[in-house]
Amino acid sequence: DEHFRNSPIQTNLPKTLALISFWNNNCLNSESYAVVPYSDKLRFLPDFLQQLEMESNGKLVDLKGNLLDLPASPLIWGEPGTDAQHSFFQFLHQGAEVVPVDILVPKMPSKFEGSEYMQNHKVLVVNALAQAEALALGRKDATQPHKNFPGNRPSSIISWEQSSPYNIGSLLALYENITISSGFIWGVN
Repeated sequence: DEHFRNSPIQTNLPKTLALISFWNNNCLNSESYAVVPYSDKLRFLPDFLQQLEMESNGKLVDLKGNLLDLPASPLIWGEPGTDAQHSFFQFLHQGAEVVPVDILVPKMPSKFEGSEYMQNHKVLVVNALAQAEALALGRKDATQPHKNFPGNRPSSIISWEQSSPYNIGSLLALYENITISSGFIWGVN
């Protein structure tokens, strides 16, 4: 919250992400937005963000009661990355509709229960980074066109050291401040 209140706009992360959301929603016409946490502790975050953003900014009129010229708030959806990779990432990579994605991943596991646990977490982080890279760069396969995906799909990676109560609280505050900033941009209550 202090960062949101006191940082200049050039370095203010919530305000920058709100502008990116506006760009994706209103300039690129992306009607939905996926949130993919690579952490089981955040499996309900997409549901929380639906409530936060869509209830707050999913409006038809501005503060003065005038009809909005542009839609406010995209449809938000998602699920943990370990499940998403086998359900909707093909759509994100190859679908006709371009959907912006937030990929959320802690750098370190919450518990250090031995080298196997640490190795599994490294694989999880590598999968998250690989999805972001594939969304950005795409892949051409001349021999199997059905495996092509164009790339140039908007995504953001948000990471933190470890899923502590403080860091999760900071993540929630980030999205709350993005929602506030987005509401100001769209001029909604």
